[in-house]
Amino acid sequence: MFVKKIFKGGISVVRSPFSVVRLPFSVHGHGPRSRLTVMMRRIALCILTKGQSPFESPNVGQGFSLAKRICNPEGLPYNRGDEGLSAFGVSASRFPLILLVIALSLHPAPLENIPTESWVYDYIDYLKTSCLIQTVPATSKPWTRKETALIVKEALDKYPLGGPRPAQDFLFQLARELSDELKALNYESKSNRSPLLSLKIADKFGEERLALENDWFGKIQVDTSNKSLSIGTVLKTGHDRLAIYDRFEFTLYQETIPDISDSAGTHVPGFSVHSWMNIGTFVIKNAYLNYKIPWFTLQLGRDKLSFGPGKRKSMMLSDSAPALDAIQLKGDFRNLKYLAFTAALSNWGEKLRFLSGQRLELSLFNRMRFGGSMFVVHSPCSSQTKSFFGLINPLIPLYFEEANSGHDDNFLVGWDIVGYFPKTQVYGQLFLDNWEPLPSRRQKFPNSYCLKLGFYAVPIPWFDLCAEYNKITYYTYYHRIYHIAYTHYEVPLGNPLGPDADDTYCRLNFYPVRFLYPSFQINLKRRGERNRGDFKNKAYSNPDSTPVSKVFPTGIVESTLSFGPELTLYFLPDLKIIASGQYYKINNPNGIDTIPPRQALQASLTIQYRY
Repeated sequence: MFVKKIFKGGISVVRSPFSVVRLPFSVHGHGPRSRLTVMMRRIALCILTKGQSPFESPNVGQGFSLAKRICNPEGLPYNRGDEGLSAFGVSASRFPLILLVIALSLHPAPLENIPTESWVYDYIDYLKTSCLIQTVPATSKPWTRKETALIVKEALDKYPLGGPRPAQDFLFQLARELSDELKALNYESKSNRSPLLSLKIADKFGEERLALENDWFGKIQVDTSNKSLSIGTVLKTGHDRLAIYDRFEFTLYQETIPDISDSAGTHVPGFSVHSWMNIGTFVIKNAYLNYKIPWFTLQLGRDKLSFGPGKRKSMMLSDSAPALDAIQLKGDFRNLKYLAFTAALSNWGEKLRFLSGQRLELSLFNRMRFGGSMFVVHSPCSSQTKSFFGLINPLIPLYFEEANSGHDDNFLVGWDIVGYFPKTQVYGQLFLDNWEPLPSRRQKFPNSYCLKLGFYAVPIPWFDLCAEYNKITYYTYYHRIYHIAYTHYEVPLGNPLGPDADDTYCRLNFYPVRFLYPSFQINLKRRGERNRGDFKNKAYSNPDSTPVSKVFPTGIVESTLSFGPELTLYFLPDLKIIASGQYYKINNPNGIDTIPPRQALQASLTIQYRY
């Protein structure tokens, strides 16, 4: 990190109070435009040489050499009498290429995000709970590949041979996946991941660091449960200061998938797109740009977010809804992490809708991590929103901006905590949609909240188990003013279970051999009256006509009990087959108590590549 000072006679680069490097350039030029051009050229050269004089420092780097070849292909000799970058024979028409080199050639490690549904998070969770790493991982996702590689390297440094199985297997797969990032951290992985079929579009100088990689089969999945075939293509380029990532996924279904028309328009249920001939979907899953600035990372584009710990979907913000198109500002300062974003939600008719969120995480003693989040759903097309531009300012706390404008938007707040004990972690989430502390108001307005409690334990290396309880009270996520509901394409932005429901889940995993992982899970879901129907039934409408119920879940409860084994088989490091069998028993289907219980056995087979 350094500060650049520009003044007549040259550029001073201040690295510390005791060292100043001055580039031997003189400023002459005629007119403001000429002086500005020379100034911009010098800024570019200063950044390109990482604040060091290109004549005195031996560590100029390949970025500077590449810039000379772009800007001075004829190899003209340096002349100290020339102005600024013209000393190298640089013409003004070639100057924009310098900016490209600055962005793409200085550092090799990417800022690419790891998708929120990736297996990487489960493996890191196992390593931390097994006491193989000290760092407390962030409870907000996604993580960048670089920060994940730092955690993996910590385990590899502590256990060069991988520790006990299956930690050896997990570390091998993590090191293989993050081989490029670990290499930048001076760790050579024994195995590197190679795309199944890729195309690298390199620059004309053949510099690997400027390559644009197209992984034609970035993700492949065959799923018999919904009779679908998905093929994903990834287009990316990434470095320490810049990452560009696009992921396209085409899915074909054996059965017809009709479009629906709702408040968000016409689209496939659960997706943001129309169907393709009613048999397929083409979805741009991710499309973003990450750029590193001092202290923070700026992200522009489409990606999924998840806030809070847990094995099931988050209560606050999960990746169950379609990906969000957002502007994000992220900062990671040792034990403190800050994130702020504003995302465009699906329209409600002709009304534009936005979600602004802020999150702060604090890690203590390598044992605990606290998190707090605030969200506001607002619409500049609505009279409820009084301060639209204040809500999208990442440096103003959302609560104060809402309080100063009258609390007319949909304001939500949540807290979470995770604690690590020997071989065990305990976690919880509390998410408040509406909370009435006064008894007189609770008679008319319900307390709407979400609660998550769970633990994850690794008592012995080849066995782990988790148990989790999720509760969502009625009217949560939905709002009596429909267009500021906490939804995206009518899917809750939090847990997909929806309001007036709870979920009890337990899973046991075994790791007997390297390529075979059996497991057994049991799940009980209960859904009340306010969990069924459209948004009008799920939203709190009128305090005079909608009585507040003290029973949870409300009305006739539909309960679903399911349990069964699952077997995961790894043929190759990137290819796995998941076979599962589940027994289902449903009481009061669709809330009708006159229908006898339904029972069924369901078997499914899923083949995944790079998931």
